[in-house]
Amino acid sequence: MIVWKSRTGMALAGFAVLLVLAAVWLLLAPAAVHARLADDVMRRTGRSLTAEKTRLSLLPEPAVVLSGAKLGSAPGMEGAVLSARTVRLPVSLWGLVTRSFRVTDIALEGAVLNLAIDGKGRTSFANSEATGDAPPETAETRPNRKPLHIRFSDASLAFSDERSSTRFAASTAQGDFNYNEAGEITAQGTAMVGMEAAAFTVALADLSRLADDGSPFDFTLTGAGGAASFSGRLSTRTRLNLAGQTVVEAADLRRSLKWLGLPVSGTAGLKNFKAEGALSSEGAAFTFTDVALALDGMAARGTAAADFTGARPMVRATLTTDGLDVTPYVMRTGDGPLPTGKGDEHPVVPWSEQFWDATGLTALDADVTVAARRLTLGELAMGPAELTGTVKDGRLATTVKTEGLAGGTGTISAGLDGTGPLPLFTLDVEVKAAEAREFLGRLLGFDWLKGPLSVTAQLSAQGNSQARLISTLSGTADVALAEGEIVGVDLDELSRSVVTTVAGGWGLDPARVTRLSEAGAHFTLRDGIATSDDIALASEALSIAARGDIDILRRALDLSARPRLVAGGGAVKLPVEVTVSGPWDAPKMSADTAGALRDLGVDKGDVKKAVKAGKKIIKSITGN
Repeated sequence: MIVWKSRTGMALAGFAVLLVLAAVWLLLAPAAVHARLADDVMRRTGRSLTAEKTRLSLLPEPAVVLSGAKLGSAPGMEGAVLSARTVRLPVSLWGLVTRSFRVTDIALEGAVLNLAIDGKGRTSFANSEATGDAPPETAETRPNRKPLHIRFSDASLAFSDERSSTRFAASTAQGDFNYNEAGEITAQGTAMVGMEAAAFTVALADLSRLADDGSPFDFTLTGAGGAASFSGRLSTRTRLNLAGQTVVEAADLRRSLKWLGLPVSGTAGLKNFKAEGALSSEGAAFTFTDVALALDGMAARGTAAADFTGARPMVRATLTTDGLDVTPYVMRTGDGPLPTGKGDEHPVVPWSEQFWDATGLTALDADVTVAARRLTLGELAMGPAELTGTVKDGRLATTVKTEGLAGGTGTISAGLDGTGPLPLFTLDVEVKAAEAREFLGRLLGFDWLKGPLSVTAQLSAQGNSQARLISTLSGTADVALAEGEIVGVDLDELSRSVVTTVAGGWGLDPARVTRLSEAGAHFTLRDGIATSDDIALASEALSIAARGDIDILRRALDLSARPRLVAGGGAVKLPVEVTVSGPWDAPKMSADTAGALRDLGVDKGDVKKAVKAGKKIIKSITGN
């Protein structure tokens, strides 16, 4: 009995010793796993794997946990290509005891992936020198890579290329990363890009080929700001290089540009954008060929390039299109009030008071040429037309040339300077032989002139809304009309009954027409008001010299004229001055009868006699 108890005690003691040894073994096993893993990483990649702390975790499954882990960059590069708050390596207890574990599944929390290319072309992520002269791997020389699956959460990505100053960052990423025996990498997940959530997928055929001839590469990025995809080849031999097909889409291009850190002001236009074509890149310089573009219901084809190596991105494009509508970008509409503190008190006018600014011009430089079969501005259409536009240092300069402007030709140059406290607008116009009613009517609603019209103007304005620009409009303009018509009044009929009719006053009648042999004027503009003292009109029976103002802001006329009857090769000045005033689409005309009576020396109480005398004068001249 005593012997049995003695043996039982010895067995229990031996078992206790085994438990202690097993516990010690398990406590030491995590360090062994780390050492084994670090040795394997060093042997296969030449990179160090370090950790601040290693421990064993039994729940929710047995795993070795590395805290403060860092994976060194490729040879020749400093720092860590990957760091993480925790690295969790699931293992079996039996594998720990027997030291026969194999790591194929890793969980990363708080990882930071630093993909860097230095000035010599060396990368933190691919084992190759800058020249790319390392011999390509073969089936015999390729390492025996094990399949690896990594689950990551709260991860971030930083990419930089010192050769082109290219930068890219994403944060709060989560998803899955897979790396198989052939060196193929796939990844998918979500991340915060430009303060917005986006979903991404990545497929790289062979990581080891990046620094040599490149690897097949597919990438997609989808977010609220738009979507982009690429399929082709990726290489880092001399610099980051892409060659393949790409598609970029955005329901609101303005939002997408803001997403990329290129804010553009305004709300009109820049909707339903899509670009697809062949893409090639050298560092941060991208070239697009055979590009198909769609924007705001318009379509165009051509070539484009974007260079991000300078202080500001530089965009170049040469495009052709059947139709280009610039209305949403030039003639904005809307009646929203201006933000508090933006400009002076604004008048109540039919021009838009929608606030806008030109600070977005400082976000990038551009050089764009568009050849359009038809160009539309509001209700005015012209074409074929060529539009060229440049943006440099916050200043926009555009020129439109067309041989088809309302039956004539035109060159219109506009400039916009967004560098000052308020946008500064300039406009140079040269229009020849355009149909007046088509040109002025569709552009300004000024539709009571017909005939071939020529206009030259040099104008400038400053303001942060359409109405503010009109209210500060200044410069000069010359207008000439040959063999045209005034629609709404018969000046020849007026010449026969001017005294009695004007004394009563009348409005325009669309059924009346005055045929003009010529007409012209020189205007000086200031604060949105065009002033002239040499307006001249001539018909078969009448010539008129007029002066006064055209208030463009309020779309109103305030003109006075002295008619002369033409007969027998001479001209007789009529004893009355006619005024034209009111809205320019429906002005009122009246005669200064009081002034006429004074000129005739007639007393106010003898008006009837003056009227009778006027009729005799008209009859003696016209024979009617």
